[in-house]
Amino acid sequence: MNYIIILKIIIKMDKLKKLIVYRIDGINYIGSTIVSLNIRQSNHISDCYNVKIKHHYNTPLYIHVREKSLQIKLIPIAYYFVSNKSRRYAEQYWINKYDSVNNGLNTINCIFDEKKSNKKFYEKNKEKRKIKQKKYYKKNKKFVNQKQKIKINCPKCNCLISTSNIARHQKSKKCKKLMLLHHQL
Repeated sequence: MNYIIILKIIIKMDKLKKLIVYRIDGINYIGSTIVSLNIRQSNHISDCYNVKIKHHYNTPLYIHVREKSLQIKLIPIAYYFVSNKSRRYAEQYWINKYDSVNNGLNTINCIFDEKKSNKKFYEKNKEKRKIKQKKYYKKNKKFVNQKQKIKINCPKCNCLISTSNIARHQKSKKCKKLMLLHHQL
């Protein structure tokens, strides 16, 4: 028996995760999870009724469930052992099969061109974002101005920068070059 081949297969299998594709009983909604269905179901229920989680609370699925006073019960459709990259493809197959984006409560496809969708989203919501930013600035003018005045040393390259610009600075060529120089010394 060739143990090296068996070992390679086992190592490859260890990287795969069990994926459960499910639909919600009585609703044309497809989802997937790598945790147990009971845990995912309780997460759905808590997200549905938790006002504090705004980005989940106002999804069409949860609004529909609250309006109709429905129970969230997950029904497994398929089980797979897949890599992280393949998870979306497995779920997308079932979203297409049930047509749950056009005739259901899935709001987006799992597989999409992120650059195109982000560009469309930002173009579509440009004015809304500007208005929100202006309101936030008016409300928090002191805080924003104070934050811009506070200077710290970048943990990567040791440059003095404002706290509000740290993320942008760390992506810059200057920071990356200085970081390489510090590591070479």
